[in-house]
Amino acid sequence: MRTSRESRCSTPLRGPLINSQPLRNNRNAVLVNAYIASNSKLTGVIIDGADFTDVLLRQDQINYLCKRASGTNPVTGVETKESLMCME
Repeated sequence: MRTSRESRCSTPLRGPLINSQPLRNNRNAVLVNAYIASNSKLTGVIIDGADFTDVLLRQDQINYLCKRASGTNPVTGVETKESLMCME
């Protein structure tokens, strides 16, 4: 059961394995400590306001997501680019 804090987030995912299914709308998602499988489809993913803190990603996935990253997560207060450790 989600806490009231997490229910405000469109996709609260804390620590799961995200498999090879296409990731589409992750707007304002909390993906803290998640593992995104190396074969996950990231093409066209929406990550505005998503928090990727401590998410395990391949470097090419990080580079792709950093080009699309924007916003601040409304639950955690972390900027998407910061959570991905994007080089500006």
